[in-house]
Formats: sequence, C-alpha cells, structure tokens
Amino acid sequence: MVREVKQEIFGSRPSVIEPILQKAGIHYIKDIFILTCRSKFNENKKTRYLVLVEFKSEDDMNSSVLESVSECLNADIKNRVIGVCLKENQANLLFMDNNDIEEFSIQGLKDFLLEKTGCPYIESFAQGSEHATALSRFFRENLGKSVSITDIDFFIPNKCLFLEEKTFIEIRDNKKYGYLGKGQCLSYRELISDLIDESKSSLYLIFVDNSNFYIQKFDKNINCNKTKEVSSWGTMVEIDLDEKPLNSNDLVRFILS
Repeated sequence: MVREVKQEIFGSRPSVIEPILQKAGIHYIKDIFILTCRSKFNENKKTRYLVLVEFKSEDDMNSSVLESVSECLNADIKNRVIGVCLKENQANLLFMDNNDIEEFSIQGLKDFLLEKTGCPYIESFAQGSEHATALSRFFRENLGKSVSITDIDFFIPNKCLFLEEKTFIEIRDNKKYGYLGKGQCLSYRELISDLIDESKSSLYLIFVDNSNFYIQKFDKNINCNKTKEVSSWGTMVEIDLDEKPLNSNDLVRFILS
C-alpha cells in the first residue's frame, strides 16, 4: 500500500506541518533555495553554492533574516546568503555585507547568479510550475542545466533546524518506508557536508502519514544508492521508518527541545 500526495510533483502540496508551527507560535522561515553549480562545471566548494532567500515584496526584505540563516552555515558560505524579490521585469537583491538593495533586470539576475557560482549557461527548456514561487519558476526557466536547485521547506532560526516535509510513505510487510528523489538526496548530502555547520545545525526529514510524523535525521548514514523505481515518480531513495511515530504535540516538543 502506498500513500502519496501527487500534487507534490507540481509544487502545490498543502503542508501539514506549517499550521502546526503557526499554532505553536514557532518562528520559521520559508522559501530558502540552494543554488548549486554542478560539479562537472565547478568543483570549488567555496564558489559553487549560493543560498537565496525569497521575499514577496521589497518592504519585507530584511537583513536580519539573512543573518539568521548565515549563522547556521559553514564559514566559507556565510557571506553567500542573498535576499531576492522578483517582480515582473526586474529583481531586487539584498546583500548582507552592506545591507543595500540593488536592482537587476531579469537577464542581469541570470548573468549575476551564473557568474557568482562560476557556472556556464547550458540551454534547457524546463518550465516552472504555476504553483511554484516566482523565484522557483525563474530558476527553472532561466538558469539552464548547469545548475541544480534545492529548496528548504522550513528553517527554524533559533534552533538552526532545517526541516523537509515528505508525504511519500509505503507500507510493506508491516514495515514503513519513506521515499525521496535520488537527486534531492544527493543535494541534501552536499548541504550537510558543504554548507551547514554541523556543530550547531541539522537537517531533518519529517515524513507525514495522516496525523503521524516520522522524523529522520539526514546524515552521512543515509544511503542515496538504496533506491527503488516507482511508477510516475522515477528513481526514489528508500528510508526505513523504524522509529515510533510522533503526534503533533510530540513534533512541537521535538522542534523546541
């Protein structure tokens, strides 16, 4: 038996965790993207990554948000956190080092991001989902195949917790397994090895099964080569969900602990 929410493919999956965070009064940040130049084109860990935080309006742009993310990253990445607000024909970028907002054309933003990550432009015909954020659509429609994009569902700044909500669970022989895409698994591996400061930061996958939550810390023990081909989803990494499930109150306690 497989439980899945297919809207996830199209970027419109409703979050189960977000209302729980809101009800508990837990401060969180959304719309954080890791822009990565593929290692084929740039292997330098100090230059191939950018951490971009999307803001809905220029009035929302706040350097303290960027600083809270930066505090949980490795020293080489701390100054590579940038705020972005996209409008129809332009983008505003907020830089941490001088707290200035600079204006870019869409072409200028494309050129800036590729240059900043040391990446060539390789043409792609990908289309962004209408349900995705403006920045997510921009990535997929403008930056080409030389880069990859990883988004973070929730960041809890005062705990340095990066949380990913997953809903794909399979029950087989009375055991439960969670799934995530292989490409996403490899991106998470880079996130924990190259970007976050593991002395104070962690990435957790939270698999949601109705009102039950299975929490899996993403660390070097996750085997991205333990895969299964799943119809309509492709190559998925299989993760044993051995721990006892938590309810929503348990989840809040875990986040706040």
